[in-house]
Amino acid sequence: MAIWKMFTTFAHNKQSVNIIVMNHPTTTHRFIFFTLGIAALILVACTGRQIPSGNGATSSAADQQLNVLADSISDCLDDPSTYALADSMLRQVFSMPDIEKAEAWPIFVYHQGMYHFYTGDMAQAKTRFLRLNGMLPLPVQDNLSISVPQTLGIIYRREAQTDSALYYYDRALQAAIAQNDEEWLGTCYLNVGILYNTIGQYDQAQPFLDKAVHYAQKTDDGYTQLCGQQARANNEVNLGKTKEAELDIRQAYSLALEAESTDWQVRCLSTFVTLFNQEQKPDSASRYVAIGSELLSQLPPEGITAIGFLTARANYNYNIGQWQQAVVDYSSVMKTTNATHESDVLVRLAKAQEHLGNYAEALHTMDVARQRTDSVASAKMTMQLADFDVKYKTLEKDLEIARLTTQRLWLSLGLLAFVLVAAALWLWLRGRRQRREAQMRIATLEKERSRIAKELHDGVCNDLLALEMQCATGYDAELLQQELGRLRSQARDLSHQLMPPEFSHLSLPQLLAHQAERVSRTTALQMTFAANPSIDDSCWQKLSSKQSHELYRIVQEHAANILKGGTAKHLDVQLMQQPDGSHRLTLSDDGQASKATSATGIGNRTFADRITSIGAQATVTTFDNNNLLDIRF
Repeated sequence: MAIWKMFTTFAHNKQSVNIIVMNHPTTTHRFIFFTLGIAALILVACTGRQIPSGNGATSSAADQQLNVLADSISDCLDDPSTYALADSMLRQVFSMPDIEKAEAWPIFVYHQGMYHFYTGDMAQAKTRFLRLNGMLPLPVQDNLSISVPQTLGIIYRREAQTDSALYYYDRALQAAIAQNDEEWLGTCYLNVGILYNTIGQYDQAQPFLDKAVHYAQKTDDGYTQLCGQQARANNEVNLGKTKEAELDIRQAYSLALEAESTDWQVRCLSTFVTLFNQEQKPDSASRYVAIGSELLSQLPPEGITAIGFLTARANYNYNIGQWQQAVVDYSSVMKTTNATHESDVLVRLAKAQEHLGNYAEALHTMDVARQRTDSVASAKMTMQLADFDVKYKTLEKDLEIARLTTQRLWLSLGLLAFVLVAAALWLWLRGRRQRREAQMRIATLEKERSRIAKELHDGVCNDLLALEMQCATGYDAELLQQELGRLRSQARDLSHQLMPPEFSHLSLPQLLAHQAERVSRTTALQMTFAANPSIDDSCWQKLSSKQSHELYRIVQEHAANILKGGTAKHLDVQLMQQPDGSHRLTLSDDGQASKATSATGIGNRTFADRITSIGAQATVTTFDNNNLLDIRF
């Protein structure tokens, strides 16, 4: 992208964006360019005299080498010292048979046009670009749809053909808008701003130049930023905004020095000279005139950068009364350009000639200046530019609307993606929680089964064995009846423990009260239960089945653990509803505290899982020889 934009911005400087932080090609680099170009030419010749058609992809060796050659020519056009090498390679390319059938053919035509542009042959440059313009659009080189009309606009602007310049700028900007390319938009806005500046409409130029710098900074386009700041500084000088102009041109000059680009430095030096002329600071202007004059010999005299510096130096010499040097510089400018501001140059040249006593020449020059100042043409041009301004303000609004629409679309897609991800995450977490709950229930059930199996083996089965032995040796019927009754009660208790509580018929306080009565009746542990409000209050029906089931199992297993420990005589259970609507279940016993019920935690995995599953909080404390399990939910 940058390789095309660098050819079509402002004064057509020959540095790409990437060269901002690089030196100019050295002799070694030029040798490399030459070697690559010659190697490509040899390889193309060796692969066959016929150039393949450009209808397909560049897959053949010849097409690949032509692309390498095009890159080498582009590199040579980056530096004035390698223009001759670029011209030599272009001549060899155009001498190849059937070169016009190659896919890279438009690129070579483009490079040839840029070579003529850089060396000041605008007639040849215009011919090449008009030829390219007739080939557009080129699908494989869509950037040419912007760069070609952009370059033609610059050429026509230099020829003072404002109508044609506006037409081609219009096409370039339309293509940039269609491609929605912010870098190209910055370049197009820059050239339109320069057009307004050139014809003296500085107020209209400023917003275009501001947009150019904005887009360049937004896309990190260092080259367009440099050109934009330099052009904006020139415009700000004409508007009398010298402080803003000095800030812009110093930033641009820093970029030029960093790139070690003679072309860029001279361009910025022209603006420095113009600025200090405006501020009536001849000493500062003289300093930059000296620096620029030393660098000027490194640039082609027909190039726009050299012309710009000559104009600024001529104005400086004119202001300080150096009439002879001013006449030399103004004359050089008039030989190389036909720009729309040439009437001003002619007027100054005439006055300088007058100061030198060359009255006949001064009269002739002034007459030419008057002939080229046509009020009718100026009025027509002003009207056309006004139409152009309105048109592109409308297009800018349309572009902004398109961008907002795109942003809203992306935002909607982002929100949709977020919702989908959130839903997927929720479903995954829900499934994970359900799996964990199922695993916890299975583990609890297996533990319950293991405990019941142990109770049956160690209790009921052993008692039955003792009865069997008694029956074999003789037995007392009354004693046998008592033992059978005890075993039946014990088996009944175990079966009740295996059965889930019926919460659809009984509330949690009712089941806990029943459990306390059964434990007190069948074991040595005295278990008491109390509820506040009473166990028959309707508020207890509001507890969910899950909460009631888990709390019932907690009390059941806690009682079993106390019985297993054998040190407690009393277990007091209380269920309470708090004023804030929450609930509290406390279990207090007088047994010896074990590690499983120490103050550091419940210590029982089943308890922890059940308590966590209902979102409750539990604490275990010991005081006055009593252990307290406090559950809040």
